[in-house]
Parts: sequence; C-alpha cells; structure tokens
Amino acid sequence: MEENKKEYEKAIAYIRSLIIKKKITIGSRIPSERKIAETLFISRNSTREALKRLENMGLIESQQGRGNYLSGNIAQSFSNAIEMMIILHQTNAADICQFRRGIEKTIYDLAYKKRDENKYLFKMTELLDVFPTADLEMQIKIDEEIHYLLVRATKNTLLITMMNSISAVYRQWIGTVLRHASPDIMKQLHNAHIAIYKSFVQGNPKQGIQAIDQHYDIIDRMSLTIHI
Repeated sequence: MEENKKEYEKAIAYIRSLIIKKKITIGSRIPSERKIAETLFISRNSTREALKRLENMGLIESQQGRGNYLSGNIAQSFSNAIEMMIILHQTNAADICQFRRGIEKTIYDLAYKKRDENKYLFKMTELLDVFPTADLEMQIKIDEEIHYLLVRATKNTLLITMMNSISAVYRQWIGTVLRHASPDIMKQLHNAHIAIYKSFVQGNPKQGIQAIDQHYDIIDRMSLTIHI
C-alpha cells in the first residue's frame, strides 16, 4: 500500500514538473497513462490513480476517446469541497454569506484602486439600467453578474477563482432567497448596487463599503425569514 502511494505521487510530481517546465499548458494533452507508467517505471494502476486524483482536483479533464487534457479548473474542486462541507454540516449558507461579505470588501478595495483603468466597472451601468424593468429571474441574474464584474475588476486571479467557486454554491440558495423577495426588497438591493457603482465614480470608498454591508444585511434578513 505504501509503495503504491509513492508510485502515484511520482506520477503527480512528474505532471507537475511538465507544467513548471511549460511542456504542457492549459488545453494541452498530457502524456498517456501508458507513457507515464513507462517513463517512470511504475504500474499503470498507480498512474491511473494519479490521473484520477488530478481530475478530482480540477487540474485535468478526461475526454473519452481523446485522452487527458490540462484544464486548470481548480474552482470546480473548491466548489466540490464546499458542497461536501455543507453535506457534512461543517458549514452552512450563513457561513458562506459571512465569508462573501468579508471577501467582497477586500475585492472592493482592490477594484477601487484600479477604478480609473478598469473596463469591468463601467459594464455595471448597463446592468443597472436594465434592472428596474427586468422580471425577477432576470434581476437575480443581474445581481450575480454585478458581483461577478466587481471581482473581475480586481484582476486578481486567486480572488476570481475563489469567488467563482464559492458563487457556484452560493447561487444555489441565493436564488431561493431572492425569489421570496418583495419588489421593495429588490429595489433596496438595486439601490445598494447603484451606491457601489457611484462610490467608484465619485471617489468615495466609504460609501462603497457601506453599500456592500447594506446588500448583505438585506440577504441576511431574508435568509432568516425563510430559514435558509
């Protein structure tokens, strides 16, 4: 058992070295199971175990009949881990919302520092214009897109990956929350979005942070009301 563990770790280390040396990049096909086994003088079972672990991590994608490709979809593995934590009652929607509130303030700070050079912030205006006349389902999508643009505005790959993975879980229940929202509640959320955008334009970061808190205060109250 210990020997088998060392063998699959060799295969993982080998693929890692290929990535470091840029012999394979995202979208590239990685060496076949047989090729890796022959190169490292290890069993194909060990190689298969290594590939399965990397696939579970979101690092590679198996395409039937074509082989394995480097995907770099780490966000998916984060999402899977969070979903498992929820299933095991190690976290819940309230924890996720609290985490998002804190992280989004950091995101806001980074985006604010880059506000003069950032195209994503100005895409918000189109969404803000559409929101008031959109139906509820579209408003829910716009809410998600505005927060997505905010994290994209940071140009920080790690934050983007983290928030995408959390959002994959978050959106599963935030839709339920917002579908119970009255038009007045949706208007309050819209006003928070407007305040976030205006804070960039007017150079008022304090207003932006307050608007983020306002947004999540509304979500928290709604969550308690419908017992999410």
